[in-house]
Amino acid sequence: MWCPTASTLIYGERDAVLVDPLLTVDESRRLADWVVAQGKNVTTIFVTHAHGDHFFGAPAVLDHFPQARLVAAADVSAHAAAQWGSAWFDGFWQPRFPDQISDRHLVPRAAA
Repeated sequence: MWCPTASTLIYGERDAVLVDPLLTVDESRRLADWVVAQGKNVTTIFVTHAHGDHFFGAPAVLDHFPQARLVAAADVSAHAAAQWGSAWFDGFWQPRFPDQISDRHLVPRAAA
């Protein structure tokens, strides 16, 4: 069990910003498939805060939109890498979501 999470798609005629690309590979793939079905092109993936359930799914979305930038506010970017560390990833995320999180450990860059 996990608390519900949400993503937001902010879009124009063609391009879009995806906010919080979810947690697991499967749910993030489904999200990316849905965005494709809407006819939108994700140019930016924005992460609202530094908990892994808000950005661990980014690699699956980037598989669909490889040109997109993964970004966050500077303070979020500075703290996000800790989620991949042994205390958080091995001690918290992996036990709760075994074999469901991408092997590609991406961290959002500070948005300019």
